Amino acid sequence: MKKLLFLISAFFLLSLTCSKAAVIIKNGLTHLHYINNTGKQKGSIIIANTGDKVQRVKVYFNDLSIECNGTVNYTEPGENFGSLFPYINVDNKDITLDAHQEYEIIYEIDISKNKLEDGSLWSLIMVEVEEPIAIDRKTPGLEIGSKIRYAIQVIGNVGIEKTNGLKFTDIKLGKDQNQNRVIKVTLSNEGDFLVFPKMELQIFNEEGNEAKKVSILPRNVYPQNCQTVNIDLSSLAKGNYKAVLFAEFENEAIGVNLDLEL
Repeated sequence: MKKLLFLISAFFLLSLTCSKAAVIIKNGLTHLHYINNTGKQKGSIIIANTGDKVQRVKVYFNDLSIECNGTVNYTEPGENFGSLFPYINVDNKDITLDAHQEYEIIYEIDISKNKLEDGSLWSLIMVEVEEPIAIDRKTPGLEIGSKIRYAIQVIGNVGIEKTNGLKFTDIKLGKDQNQNRVIKVTLSNEGDFLVFPKMELQIFNEEGNEAKKVSILPRNVYPQNCQTVNIDLSSLAKGNYKAVLFAEFENEAIGVNLDLEL
């Protein structure tokens, strides 16, 4: 009997995953380290088996890049120009968890033998639970299994952190997949360090009164990568508006004035 296996990749611990997955990550899916140019640093990922039977877990690496259109690329470790993979090791790649057991995966970032330029390096430590969380045998001759794998982003900020290179590269009106009117905003990071800026859009009607204000939660923008967000405008009536869009992270802020015709 053939099995069709769907792998669910997770940047965030979704509620659906929590309700079904026996193995969970207890200390977050993003780990940020500050390291001097010839230093070492250890970190850990705490996993727990919340179920009543033994679970096997596999640990491996991937690289990550995010295109301006929102496409997330998982690539082989070491392929990305900013890959942390050559400098990171984990203590155990095959783990057996007893029922209700916790385990601390220890990893070490070591750049002591390499003089690196200041900037961010990043990779993913993948934690994959071997046993499917659901099996559907309704279709004769076909089993559909759903495994869960967690993608833990590990970032090493090497040297003296400095913020530069935030830039709006594309702003346009459009529609989302539900055909709602949105403004599509692409923010790029042309600097050397990871940024996670917050964005805000303020919209004013023709009388100068605020018609809408939207705050966008910070999200990671890696060096030479982009993030695109859709801001919903469906609550606004047809008409002409003026808007101010800005993004800020630490000591850098950028803004742009917009004229919107809806």
